[in-house]
Amino acid sequence: MLDLNNSNARIKPMTVEETSLKVTLADYKSAIDLELTELLENSKLDNLAQSQLLQSIQYSVSNGGKRLRPILSLMTAEAIQSKEIPVRDNPALKLALAVELVHCGSLIHDDLPCMDDDDLRRGKSTNHKVFGEAIALLAGDTLLCYPIQLLLEAKPQAEVINEFIEAIKDMIAGQAMDLELPEQQVSMTQMQSMQELKTGALLRASVVLAAKMVGANQVQIDALENYSSKIGLAFQIVDDILDVTASTEQLGKTAAKDIEQNKATYVKFYGLDKAGIMAEELIGQAKAALDVIPNSEKLKALADYVLSRQN
Repeated sequence: MLDLNNSNARIKPMTVEETSLKVTLADYKSAIDLELTELLENSKLDNLAQSQLLQSIQYSVSNGGKRLRPILSLMTAEAIQSKEIPVRDNPALKLALAVELVHCGSLIHDDLPCMDDDDLRRGKSTNHKVFGEAIALLAGDTLLCYPIQLLLEAKPQAEVINEFIEAIKDMIAGQAMDLELPEQQVSMTQMQSMQELKTGALLRASVVLAAKMVGANQVQIDALENYSSKIGLAFQIVDDILDVTASTEQLGKTAAKDIEQNKATYVKFYGLDKAGIMAEELIGQAKAALDVIPNSEKLKALADYVLSRQN
């Protein structure tokens, strides 16, 4: 049994550089929030206008969040093109929005009573608590299919579309594994495979597909694949740590939910201290992978932020 009271694990405090990055992230987030709002107000979801379903979609999409995945897409495009690009002009913007919409849809589904059964998401009542389970289910469904249409508007190569759809399928497969694993004797390998699908697939897609959309070469793509895989695992480990060290108010969702549901987590396998060390090592490896990409400072700083975040 894990003794949480005797652990000395701590999330690494933010450095001055990371604090500066937090301001930068807020700028990206504000721009992405604006794009998402305009998208849903002027989208091809016209048949849903004034409907409770559209209100449900807007409720969850507008409900904040870190916007980590779309920011990764935008930063990746900037790194490959070696310049800062206004968000509205970024060639990976459609991908960024599509990835975030899928993520929002997956959270609606995750919170349903038949899944994780949660009442709180990002400090607000979960979608099904406001609109009912049926509308919430349909909102999540819409947010898994509409983004494909949105991405097609960017006219990417067929490979990008196919890999985007594969990432959605992998995310769903990972969620299915997450539901099944607590009923078994779970190995570390099984748990990591589950997390690489459930959390990692969409995060990797946000980086790798952005790189492909702006003409990255194979060396750059391989480096970004490595980077995104490492920060995806680190992100999940930090999530597992925060689940047992942060309050519900800090997290904006129910704390200690993984323990309550007997979920397979890195903390459960390794304890808080070792899990924290693992996350630090992964972030170090992620940053080292980017050494072959000259203008990757933002992506490296974002990796540090993944480690130091508080929610």
